[in-house]
Amino acid sequence: MKMIANNLPNDVKNLKILLLSERQTSQEKIKKLEEKNHYLLEQFRIAQHKQFGKSTETNPDQGELFNEAEQISDELPAEETTSTQKNTKRPKRQALPKSLEREIRIIDLSEEEKNCDCCGHDLHQMGEKKSEQLKFIPAQIKVIETIRPQYSCRHCEKTATKVQIKIAPVPKRPIPKSIATQSLFPNHQIGFYTSAKILSGDLGIDNNRAERAIKPFVIGRKNWMFCNTASGANASANLYSLIETAKANGLTPFNYLMYLLEELPKQPEDLDYLMPWNVELEGVI
Repeated sequence: MKMIANNLPNDVKNLKILLLSERQTSQEKIKKLEEKNHYLLEQFRIAQHKQFGKSTETNPDQGELFNEAEQISDELPAEETTSTQKNTKRPKRQALPKSLEREIRIIDLSEEEKNCDCCGHDLHQMGEKKSEQLKFIPAQIKVIETIRPQYSCRHCEKTATKVQIKIAPVPKRPIPKSIATQSLFPNHQIGFYTSAKILSGDLGIDNNRAERAIKPFVIGRKNWMFCNTASGANASANLYSLIETAKANGLTPFNYLMYLLEELPKQPEDLDYLMPWNVELEGVI
């Protein structure tokens, strides 16, 4: 509000009081405007985060066990690596339920390897590393607990500046660092592929058998909608080809896929012995 010159006091003291009052009023107005501006900026930031921010509607437990073929074929991390970067906190995987049946497997060094490479003295066990994987048995599931003893040299512990620790290498797995064994993947993939297929031992007079044979492809169209990349479609087609070729050669798809997942991590040079027509397994169709 503008002051009329005639209404202003003539003495200096009253002018100072009036000036300070006006100054305090202006500062209060500025403070209120700054608070309102801060509030509006915060509301704008929240609205942007809701519209463009990362969604939190995710399940932390999904994505390790039952990925589709195109996800399984993605690049996987190495089994064990040495890094010189600064240590960062990583989420720790929770232990599998203790109520599940367990099968203990000990992977140890050979007697010849239990000698110190530095001084030749005998090594002693100073610890062990454990890992857990899920094994699927039809109508049953249990935990495979793998134990790898760690060894060090007592002589080097007393005299050397650096002590070498020896441990057996990690067994080859279809997917490194996964809790799933090779028995889980065939069960999931075959169930995904043949969920609506019904086998019959009776020979009918109609074409029901032919219709049942192609039914998985008809049902699969809903699943193939998610194969929106060339690599994903190619990976799924490879899986379906393996299943049908195994069936054509009298093999049970579950047993054949589990056999492949056991052999392929070994990285054989010749794959001819893995072809369905060269494989003999129990539980043929």
